[in-house]
Order: sequence, then C-alpha cells, then structure tokens
Amino acid sequence: MARVSDDASAVAVRGLTKTFRSNKREVTVLDGIDLTVEQGELLVILGASGCGKTTLLNIVAGFEEPTAGTVEALGEPVRAPGPDRVMVFQQYALFPWMTVIDNVAFGLRLAGVPRAERREIARRHIAMVNLEGFEDAYIKELSGGMKQRIAIARGLATDPQVLLMDEPFAAVDAMTRSMLQTELVDLHTRTHKTILFITHSVDEALLLSTRILVMSSRPGRVLELIDNPLPRPRTQDLMASQEFQELRRRVWHAVENEVRKTSGLPVASE
Repeated sequence: MARVSDDASAVAVRGLTKTFRSNKREVTVLDGIDLTVEQGELLVILGASGCGKTTLLNIVAGFEEPTAGTVEALGEPVRAPGPDRVMVFQQYALFPWMTVIDNVAFGLRLAGVPRAERREIARRHIAMVNLEGFEDAYIKELSGGMKQRIAIARGLATDPQVLLMDEPFAAVDAMTRSMLQTELVDLHTRTHKTILFITHSVDEALLLSTRILVMSSRPGRVLELIDNPLPRPRTQDLMASQEFQELRRRVWHAVENEVRKTSGLPVASE
C-alpha cells in the first residue's frame, strides 16, 4: 500500500449519521458526527452504553456503511476494510488451533508475505508485547492478558496506520488491565501509531489518551473533545495527583450526565 502524505489526517468524519432499520422501526445511533483524528493521536472514546461508540469504530474500519456523511482514512474514502486500519476486539478473536507465531503472522500470510519474512516480523512483534519464548505455544495455554497482547501484536504486525480498539482490556482482571494500559502507552510512544480506543473507564481514558471524545447518549453526537495534558510516562501513581483528579472530575461529570439521561435520572449540577 502506498503511503499517504504526512499532512493527511488519520481519520476525518463529516456529518456521519447511522440509522438501523428493522421491522419498520428506525433507530438513529449516530447523528451528525464531525471528528478529525490526526496521525499519531491516541483518541479515547467514552460514552453511555448504546451511544454508538462501537458503531462509529465499525464504520471507520469499513465493516459498516454510514447512512449519511463521509469517512476518510489517511485522505482516502472508507468504503471497505483495508490494511491501513486494523481492529482489536474485546474477545481476542484468535485462532485456537494455531500457535502464537502463526496467529501473529496470519494477516501477513493473507497478504502474501513469504513464510520466512512473516515469521521474522511476527517474532519481532511478539517481543514488542513482551511474550518472547511463547512463539510455539497454543492460544489455550495463555492467560487472558497474554491473549490480548497477542491480538495487539497481530494487529501491529501488518503495519497498519490506524489501530481501532474496542474495549480491548474489559475482559481481564484489574492487575492485568493496569499492566496492559502501561504497555499500550509504551507501544504508542515507540510506534507513533494512530489509535482509536473505546472504554467505559474514565481512569483508563486519562491514563491512555492524548484526547478524549465524550459522546452524548443515543443518538450519539460529539458532546465534548477534551485535550489530555497529563505528563508522560503515565503510571498508576499519577492517579493520586491533583492534576489527574481535576481532569477526572471534568470528564466524569460529562459522562455521568449522559448515563443519567439514558437511565431517566435527573442531570447532576456542576
């Protein structure tokens, strides 16, 4: 795939609307989304359940088509999935009958990369997620955290320019989640990949993001885009700082009010 100009935005969404129709009923999930994600950003998407976060990511990935509006990735219209965009799912989506190295190399095999080359690339990315020595293990032999690292390594191995992550750490325990957060920030710093990351955790959003997109309750709209000035590297110790807590209160207030709306509860005052 030819590389695009460094001046192109990683993702540009204009007037994006998505309506699902079934049994003569229409549900508008996204309504008039305008969003620009620059190359190298780590944008975290927050919002109440049902606000269209996953739908937005699926449209950027090319898995779904918008009802109205346009989506561009790296200056090109998104009409289908492409090698410039890779999705990492919550449930790993790995092949249990394959070894770790074959899972990581799977996309490279589909792309026609010769076996020796793709295995070398796969080994490099397995090392990148700190799983050297597990190349010949099978997926059933790995913990949940290890499986998610392999899913990330597989996503990075094909060298996409945009990594789309849909609550990738939601299924692991708290300690593993903390470790994966630290490792993702380190990977982002080293690779400069553009990452769009969905989470329900405000703390996770603050630890990971360069910016935070807070979406309104359904239909999903851009409620607020918040810059994250917290210093890097970000560790769990940062969460005790006054700067972290002040930003957390701002983000939490915005998200809480949208959750209250979906639950029929009164909106909290400032």
